[in-house]
Amino acid sequence: YTCGSFGDVYCVNIKTHQPVWNKNVWKDFNGGDKYPSWGISQNPLIYGDMMIIESQTNEAGGVAYDKLTGAVKWVSEPFPTNAGYVSPKIVKIGGEDHLVMISSSKIRRGFDVPKPAGTVFGIDPKTGKFLWSYNGWQCDIPVPNVAEIGDGRLLVMGGYRSGSAMFKVEKKGDTYVVTEL
Repeated sequence: YTCGSFGDVYCVNIKTHQPVWNKNVWKDFNGGDKYPSWGISQNPLIYGDMMIIESQTNEAGGVAYDKLTGAVKWVSEPFPTNAGYVSPKIVKIGGEDHLVMISSSKIRRGFDVPKPAGTVFGIDPKTGKFLWSYNGWQCDIPVPNVAEIGDGRLLVMGGYRSGSAMFKVEKKGDTYVVTEL
């Protein structure tokens, strides 16, 4: 599985070296004529029977494709800030899998919101539903992946002297609480 800088997603048969299926995550979700500065720069994540990637468009946040057919399994809500260049990652929170995606602190085109900090999203990897978010980090160009420290603690780091932040995610009842450490 691969994703090119213009959003071309491919599943390639390793024996024949021929595409099994391909999509364009940028065009399929109306990314427009202007690509992100450094393109769609992330690695697809394989999770169960899905291949998950961030669209980096105004129409969709994360996108999960059936890894064998390329059919769309789910699409999350769009992120109000620009995507970073961070590959999606699975972490354990309270023994459950959470998909973590990170966006920058730059506002997306078409969203009328005050400049937020960069956002770290916790998403249900089976459905694309948002579970929690952490909004206390200023980073225009997030690149490094989230580091799972254990006990629900996550560390995010930014390039270009953006600093870092550690926070803890805990389930309380039916909701998740995020505390900056």
